[in-house]
Amino acid sequence: MKYSFEGTGADGSALSYSFTVKYDGKDAPITGSGMPYGADQIAIKRITSHKYSATLKKDGKIVGTSTSVISSDGKTITLSGKGTDAKGKAVNSTQVYDKQ
Repeated sequence: MKYSFEGTGADGSALSYSFTVKYDGKDAPITGSGMPYGADQIAIKRITSHKYSATLKKDGKIVGTSTSVISSDGKTITLSGKGTDAKGKAVNSTQVYDKQ
């Protein structure tokens, strides 16, 4: 699966990154700028038909984790993440997306 993200961060910085993964839990490179938690690799694993977990790494060290849950009707996805920012501060986030 190929993922591509573009947008603007809370601090006004540009976000533009992408990665291609299999849902097998193996690391895949992330390219671009503004990656979550400064990660350069991601591994995603399918937990159930509607739930996935991801581990984000920087230089081989885990810097964040996230869980994605897709609603039973397939119209909403909720992403919950936690990790550390570039300054070592703990970061938690929840994002909800509705299918248009």
